[in-house]
Amino acid sequence: HCTCPACTEKFRGWLKKKHGSLEALNRAWRTDVWSGEFSSWEQVTPLLMKQNYKREWYNPAWLLDYERFSAAATADYIRFQAELIREYDPQAVITTNSCFTNGMPDFHQAFRSLSVAGYDNYPPLVIPEDGEELYSNAFGLDFIRGIKQKNFWVMEQLGGHMGCWAPMSRTLEPGMLEGYALQAVAHGADLLSFFRWRTSLGGAEMFCHGLLDHSGKPNRRMAELCGLMERLRGLPELSETEVKSRVAILYGADQEFALRNQRQAVNVDYWTQLKLFHSACMGLGVNVDVIEETADLSGYQVVIAPTQFVADWTVAEHLERFAEGGGTVVLTNRSGVQDKNGNCITGEYLPTVFGKLCGCHVAEYDPIGTARQRIQLKRGDTYEITGWCDLLEADTAEVCATYKGRFYSGTPAITKNRYGKGKAYYIGTVGEKALYRAVLLQVFAEQKIPVMELLPQGMEVCSRKNETEEFRFFFNNSMDTLVFPMDGEKVVMRHLEMKIQKNGSWV
Repeated sequence: HCTCPACTEKFRGWLKKKHGSLEALNRAWRTDVWSGEFSSWEQVTPLLMKQNYKREWYNPAWLLDYERFSAAATADYIRFQAELIREYDPQAVITTNSCFTNGMPDFHQAFRSLSVAGYDNYPPLVIPEDGEELYSNAFGLDFIRGIKQKNFWVMEQLGGHMGCWAPMSRTLEPGMLEGYALQAVAHGADLLSFFRWRTSLGGAEMFCHGLLDHSGKPNRRMAELCGLMERLRGLPELSETEVKSRVAILYGADQEFALRNQRQAVNVDYWTQLKLFHSACMGLGVNVDVIEETADLSGYQVVIAPTQFVADWTVAEHLERFAEGGGTVVLTNRSGVQDKNGNCITGEYLPTVFGKLCGCHVAEYDPIGTARQRIQLKRGDTYEITGWCDLLEADTAEVCATYKGRFYSGTPAITKNRYGKGKAYYIGTVGEKALYRAVLLQVFAEQKIPVMELLPQGMEVCSRKNETEEFRFFFNNSMDTLVFPMDGEKVVMRHLEMKIQKNGSWV
């Protein structure tokens, strides 16, 4: 986020174009709170420049607009560069790097002017022992593919252990280089550019290891790469396939920006909510796209929209039409909280604009933070929850789960509402992994989406296909040997191993 004089003036211009007048800006940002009204445009500056101030102390509407401006400025600069290249080569295929980090822009805007989405793929080198930790890089891969809803390129693929600007990481485990590379291919990568060929001899990244060490001599990583190349050469048809999904998870840059600026409670995190649903899909062998909120939903049967914090009537109507046509929508806690200016919606129960679709309302909420409680599904099984509890009242919805313990024991926590030909689920809390698996098992059964219910934790299954071939990828993303039954046989997979089926046969 730049706060130089040039960007400050550009920010003011962006605000003038959006709001029209200083009076309208004051109303939109509710600057009357804390006597913060502006009397001249020169008083309006970018925020986040004073690092000694906590983000939470700033006016959230001001912060939200500055995040939006920064994202738009980044996208505009990328567009400017792409247009220069196309002047000289109209047929050029243009992309750039991206990675997940604090303060990242809106990648959907950033890649809009480019030919293909590009990604720097650096999965974890140490797999956590805690089974609840969401470590898989599969989410990032599906997110990048969802930007353009087509296959993507990996501009930097993990080639060695890290050591850029901090102490060096652990080295790659045997099978890690090949497994992670094939995981990227499985989720839609059509190009893998390893970073790097040889470890740099100087500069700040001299200990960010490539395929070859400083010696330049053959090593274990190079041998593993050779095996990967041979394996891919044996599957030439892969290049003509793509990932097809019946399930989508909606991502909104506004949601991330707003919740980055105003964290709602400990153990309530926007990315975590997205990843919990994604992890459940992978563990059931169900392909899933991570797409922006305004994307075309035709072709999907289930759309999961976690934490729609900044409410948009357009998105609400988008989801209503999807449910009316027979789709299933899944919404979660902290939806419908703020309007598009970043101010709280008043006069309606939460989830406000989504209330009609969900058929329930939030009578009260309890930000429980680090506390651990339980909920019980209608069929009797219980699951641990944390972070947040929406105390729901069902209007037209059916109660699927209730809280256990505290003064609201027996109060609805999850509901299901019939809407047109479809349904809408509302999950009012944050649960352990098994809760999302249980809910999605029910959702997928109702939509007749096939699942692999007997996969052990750590197994990820997804597929790529075209009109004649289907490749299924089985990735043991753990450090344990995993065994599971499939089609009458026992499948045994060592840690970090990838097995591939072509049209139902192992290749």
